[in-house]
Formats: sequence, structure tokens, C-alpha cells
Amino acid sequence: MANLDKIKIGKQITGGIVGAGVTQIVNGFVDAVITPQTVVQRVLIFAGKTGISMLAADLVKQHVDEKIDEAVEWVNTSFSKDA
Repeated sequence: MANLDKIKIGKQITGGIVGAGVTQIVNGFVDAVITPQTVVQRVLIFAGKTGISMLAADLVKQHVDEKIDEAVEWVNTSFSKDA
């Protein structure tokens, strides 16, 4: 398996873990702060926290992917035969 494939798989695994973590944080915060009084409020709050979780998870995954790329670049330049 090529190194790029391994990096891609690593990014996907890391992204999944990070996404799940962000979702847990958002859900925990919203559940602790907001108490719905009606079924409509429950539906709206669920929809809102789902949207926020998806947006936040995407942004965090993008940031983590960039940091992984930076780390790979650093390793490649620091430990290459020319270094």
C-alpha cells in the first residue's frame, strides 16, 4: 500500500474520531443548557444541534487534515536522503 493511501486512511479514521467527539461536545452542551418544553421545541433543538455538529465537525476535520499534511511534509523534508 502506498504511503499516500496510508495517509488517506489515517485521515479518514482521525476524521471519524474527531467528528464523533465534536458531536458529543455539541450535544452535551446543548442538552445541559436547553430544556425543551414541547415536541416542536425538541424537534427544532435536535435539528439545530445536528446542523451545528455537522458544521463544527467538518471544520475541525479540515483543520486536522491540514495539520496531518504539515506533519507529513515535515517528516518528509526532515528525514529525506537530501536532509
